[in-house]
Amino acid sequence: MRYIEVKSTGEAWGDRGVALSNVQYECARERGAVYWLYVVVRPHDQDYLISRIQSPAERVAQYVFDGGWSDVAE
Repeated sequence: MRYIEVKSTGEAWGDRGVALSNVQYECARERGAVYWLYVVVRPHDQDYLISRIQSPAERVAQYVFDGGWSDVAE
């Protein structure tokens, strides 16, 4: 059995990345090895690419707070 979250990007999968919501991240954390993140790069092109990541919550190396956080900063 696999729980699969699919994200896509119309451009190269670079620094912008893809994101999981808090609910999706918690689901990934709770489900562990049966949770997969599929990233589809250029889904509308014939040369699309699918990358599969097992247990993404266990592989997180850092949390990034982008400029959007300035709205809630004190």
